[in-house]
Amino acid sequence: MVVRTAELDWEIHCHGGEAAVSRILGEFSADTATVSPASELEALLLQTRTQKTAQLALAQSGGCLRNALTMVAQSNSTAEFRTRLEDLLEWESVAQHLDEPWQVVIAGPPNAGKSSLLNAVAGYERSIVFDQPGTTRDAVQTEVVLNGWPFQLVDTAGLRSATNEPVETAGIRRARDLLQSADVVLIAVDRSAGWQQEHNEVLRSIPNTTPRSIVVCKSDLRGEEVIPAEQSALEILETSAANHTGLRNLCDWLTRTLIPNEPSLNTALPIASSAKLCHSLLEELQRGATLEQVRQRLNEWCD
Repeated sequence: MVVRTAELDWEIHCHGGEAAVSRILGEFSADTATVSPASELEALLLQTRTQKTAQLALAQSGGCLRNALTMVAQSNSTAEFRTRLEDLLEWESVAQHLDEPWQVVIAGPPNAGKSSLLNAVAGYERSIVFDQPGTTRDAVQTEVVLNGWPFQLVDTAGLRSATNEPVETAGIRRARDLLQSADVVLIAVDRSAGWQQEHNEVLRSIPNTTPRSIVVCKSDLRGEEVIPAEQSALEILETSAANHTGLRNLCDWLTRTLIPNEPSLNTALPIASSAKLCHSLLEELQRGATLEQVRQRLNEWCD
C-alpha cells in the first residue's frame, strides 16, 4: 500500500518481514527512500528480547536519542561536534545488541565439557552430552538472558584433526568460522585432561580483538596442572556442570566484559541509521566539511 503524506513524501506499507522491506528499498536509490527514525525505533522495540533492552529502546523512542543529536547539532566548534559524535558512538555496540543477542562461542577439543557447560547455563538439556568424541557435529545454539541482557550460547564441534567423518569435519570447519565472528569466546578445558594441542589451535583461530576466557570444566574432578604458564594472563573461570558451581561467576564475567558500563535510561544509544549517520558525519569532517555543512545534515535528519 502506497500513501502520499506530503507533496514530496510517500509511505510504502508492506507485509513479509525484513526481506520484503529490503527488496522494496532496493528499488530506490539512497536519495529517494529512507526509513524514518520513528518507525525504526518502533520496530526495534518490538524486536527486543528482555525487559532491560525494551526499556532502553523505549527511552530512545521517547526522545532520548533525538535530544542527544540535537545537542550535537548545537556544538560551538568542529572539535566539539566531533567529540560529541564520538561519545555517542561509544554506545554503538550496546545499541546493536538491544534486539540482537551477543554471541558466545564455546570451543575446545572433544569431551572438554562444552555441551554440559551450555546446558548448565541454559538451565535445560539443549545439547546432547555423551562421552564419545564427535557427539556434537554442528553448532548448537540457544538464547539466554544474563543479568538482563540477551546472549546466544553456541556449542561447537570439538576441534581435532584425527577424524574421517565428513559430517564432523564440516562441523569443525563451521566451529572455526564461528570463532571469527563471535563476540566472545569461552575456551573449554577438561580439568581431568588439562590443556591440549587443540586449545592452541582455538587460540590461533580467535581474532586478536575478540575477548576470551579459559573455562575449566569438570572442576569437581581431580587433574594435573590445567593451564600452561603462558596462558595464565587470560581470565580463568572454574565451573562444574555437575555441581552447578562457578556458573554465576561465568555469567557475571560475560556481562562485565561485553558491557563494562551499563547505560541508564537517560543514555542516548545510536540505533541503526543514527549510527550510520554519525559515522558518515565524522567521515565528512575528515574530508574537510565545514561545521555548518554537517550541522545542516544532522538537523535535517532530526527533523
